[in-house]
Amino acid sequence: MTFPWLTTLIALPALGALLTAVVPRGLESTAKKLALGVALLTAAIAVVAGVEFAINGAPLQFEEQYSWIEAFGVYWALGADGISITLIVLTAVVTPLVVMAMWREAEPERRDPKPFFAMLLLLEAMVIGAFAAKDVLLFYILFEAMLVPMYFLIGMYGGPQRRYAAMKFLLYNLFGGLIMLAAVIGLYVQSVQAGEGTFLLAELVALEIRWRCSAGCSSASCSPSRSRRRCGRSTPGCRMPRPRRPRPTRRTCRASWTRSAPSP
Repeated sequence: MTFPWLTTLIALPALGALLTAVVPRGLESTAKKLALGVALLTAAIAVVAGVEFAINGAPLQFEEQYSWIEAFGVYWALGADGISITLIVLTAVVTPLVVMAMWREAEPERRDPKPFFAMLLLLEAMVIGAFAAKDVLLFYILFEAMLVPMYFLIGMYGGPQRRYAAMKFLLYNLFGGLIMLAAVIGLYVQSVQAGEGTFLLAELVALEIRWRCSAGCSSASCSPSRSRRRCGRSTPGCRMPRPRRPRPTRRTCRASWTRSAPSP
């Protein structure tokens, strides 16, 4: 049995988040040191996993698959290809840098540092899990679980309008999550019609219905604010009114004629 690299990279920061949150009051420096130690250990394991990844090997490596909900064909299925292992290593390496960057900002006299570092480690676990998930429902759960620590990080440690920004962030992503959930359910229905219901990405790809998932996920990542800001004249289907040029009046015509008239 191979070493469960991906499960370890998910469980370690999640356990570190729990230990950081339960540190007694008055030991905020201990909580920060604990969070930094867990982040550094996770980064070291991720770097070793990246080195162990065979570039010329199988497309999908470090595979893990454990039955979770047998009635609906849900599995704790993890795996890493070239892109996902790069993102996992990058996430694990950036997290201790964020912890060290916020070392003085999260002082006890300013704000309680324990929730910040606990939510940061929990967010790292959810992000790594989303990158490694090879079960569609597992990916959806981990992807939506990211919203919880991100909401509290924005709402507790953001700028002057942090509560407004956190609520806006949560509502937009929840709306997109509903579209993604509909796509996930549609995938399961298609797999049931094709034979046996499953959420495994490999089996769904074999059924040639992966485009439905990508369409749902792409539409879930769109938000009204982004689409309006990026809409322009060159965007096909854009219905925004074009700016009208002011009509020239007699005064402007006379002024322009006076300036352009040749001097005697």
